[in-house]
Amino acid sequence: MSEISVKSVLQTANTQLLLRHVLQELHSQQHFQLDQLIAIYQHIQEDINVPLGIFAGKRNPAEALCLFLKENKNLPFPKIAEILNRDPRSVWGTYHRAKTRNKKNIVNISASEKYLIPLQLFSDRSKSLLEHVVFHLHQVHQLTNPQIAVLLHRSPNSIAVLYKRARVKNHE
Repeated sequence: MSEISVKSVLQTANTQLLLRHVLQELHSQQHFQLDQLIAIYQHIQEDINVPLGIFAGKRNPAEALCLFLKENKNLPFPKIAEILNRDPRSVWGTYHRAKTRNKKNIVNISASEKYLIPLQLFSDRSKSLLEHVVFHLHQVHQLTNPQIAVLLHRSPNSIAVLYKRARVKNHE
């Protein structure tokens, strides 16, 4: 598929047309068969996205994430630990600390949450959880520090510091 046709498809914002072109390209150039494409789609469907809203407020990000994965996604502690690249005992401890600090579960998570963070980002231990969130929002959604600050209920200065740290760590 040529560069010009990709740009024209992207500009039309017609996702079905874009998907059709991508599938045709995979079939004709890469010789993918239907069963391979279905397997790729199923793998994508298994990916878990975390709503941005769980990181808003005063709750510790690790506690919020563990609580969300356990309470909302019903994942067992060993699976959470595997996904997050952490020790299962620390995941268990973080979850129970979150439960004792606040008897309420994660605040109403809207099914129509606008910003979703791919869970797999958090398996990279080179950045903190919030650095991953802020970096993702800057890079993928092109949000500014003040916009992110409003979403996370934090100061724009703290968001700027998180973003700078994430950029520095990304270049190392």
